[in-house]
Formats: sequence, structure tokens, C-alpha cells
Amino acid sequence: MLNLVVEQENLEILGERLREVRTLRNMTPLRLAAEMESSLTSIRDWENGERKLQPATIRRLANALELSYPEELYWLGLAGHLPKTRMPSKHQIVDSLEAYYTDLAKLPFPAQIIDHNFTYWCVNPATIDFLGSRELLVNIMKHKLTILDVIFNSQIGFFKRVSQSQQRISRQQQLARRMVGRSIHRRHERFYQDYPAWLKQRMSAEDFDQFLTVWNEANSIEQNERPHFEDDIMLRYFEFEYPDGSTRKLQMRTDHLRHFGDIFEIIVFYPHEPEDEESFKPVAQEGVKLWEITDVGKLLKTYK
Repeated sequence: MLNLVVEQENLEILGERLREVRTLRNMTPLRLAAEMESSLTSIRDWENGERKLQPATIRRLANALELSYPEELYWLGLAGHLPKTRMPSKHQIVDSLEAYYTDLAKLPFPAQIIDHNFTYWCVNPATIDFLGSRELLVNIMKHKLTILDVIFNSQIGFFKRVSQSQQRISRQQQLARRMVGRSIHRRHERFYQDYPAWLKQRMSAEDFDQFLTVWNEANSIEQNERPHFEDDIMLRYFEFEYPDGSTRKLQMRTDHLRHFGDIFEIIVFYPHEPEDEESFKPVAQEGVKLWEITDVGKLLKTYK
């Protein structure tokens, strides 16, 4: 029964997107029907979420409406034609991430591993040096820490130390757009659709309003059709404010852990100036591994 409810909700979302794009293209339902060589009734049924679209129909709509490729993938997912992400088994994840962490721990600057849900699985000792408290991070990660928490939850307080106040909103917008891009074939999945409801329980009303504004904009059709040079190559740097009051300029680089396909991703903050690398001398003795502080088997069940 739940799957049928989710399927209907997705068809209604798809219908809303279809209507929105058609309106943006200044096309009437009758004109779109003519372009598609279809009936007006079919267009109305699709827009009302009353009929499931087949892949060939979505491709024809994509051509008629000049959809972007990410938007076409989103529609395919909403119509039930893309598979749901399957997480590896617990021992596969832990054994592999443990090996990755060995190298991560040697880096003198902050580095972390996240999954496709944007949940943190491990952080290296250099990250603890920036945060100032391993105990605080452990307590937060036990309750599932995501990038969205870090970016938008002011109660956590991490993001304000890597982004000056006058730049904070633009950085939030940039990072949100990158998250949308990283989820190009997963935006139809429940974890992605449920982010607003989930985060509403974890943030203050003010933080949630800011998140919702940025998130809705990042996921809008207009935004997805507009190129953002800085989103693709991340030229801009972050100014990390350390607990001792010092500030260091670091650039963010991300890459998928190819052993897992695109399910896990490594994030490394490296010095903006190469000559600054020698000044990084980690003090913390250990980072945090999610599988050592909580039952990740139980966590993985929530992904199904």
C-alpha cells in the first residue's frame, strides 16, 4: 500500500513539473498535444498525475519541451523507471571505509567521507582540529549528521566558521546546487523528497525557512537550466576559522569513491596556497568513524 501511495505522489509531482515547464515554454495543452501527436486528454491526465508515463513518452516530452538532461532523468525516476539506490552490505561498507580511512587519517588538512544521502561516515583527525571537540562531533554523528545540517543548522555552528556572514547565503546556494547536481538520478527517491520534512524537526524555524528557500530554488526548473560556472569546478575557497582564532584559506575538492560507484564521496579541504601545506600539523590523535560509535546496521535499514 505504501508503495502505491509513493507512486501516486511521484506522479503528481511529475504532473506539476510538466505543467510548470509547459507554462514556462508558453505552450498551451493543445499545442503540446499537437507537438506530441497525442490527445489533449492525455496531456491533462499526465499533468493531473492520473496516468503513468512510459520512458518513450517522457523522451518525446523532453524533446517537445526542450528539457535539460537532469530534468528528464528526474521525470524518469518519478515515473518509476529508474532503480532505487541499493546500499552495499554493512561489512562491505565498513571493511572498505576502514581502508580508506587509513589514508584519510594521514592527511594534515580536513577530509571526510559521506554517502549519497549526504550523511557523514567518517572524518579525519585534522577535521577535529578545526571543530575543536571530538566529543561534540561524536554526539552529533550518533544522530545522523548530514551536509544539510552543517550548512543550514546554526545551532551546530560549524558553517559560520567557514563562511563570512556576507557570503553565507551565496555559499549555501552554491552548495545546495552542487548537492542537486550530485543527485542527478536520485532526486525521485524518498530520502531526497523527504529532506524538508526531516530537517524541519531538526532546525529552528528561522534556519528551516532559510533552508527551504534555498532548497526550493536549487531544485527549481529555472535554476537547473541556468549554468553556474563556480558549481562545476569549485574555484572559490573557504576561510576556516580555527578554535585558536587563526584563519586558513582552504579549497574544497570532492570525488566519488569508485569502489562504490557513486554511493560514497570523499571531501578534502586543501590549502588555497600550496606553500601553506607545511603549516598544517594535526594535533588530534583520532577522527570519528560512524561504525565505531553507532549501529550502522540499524542505520542502513532506514535506507531501504
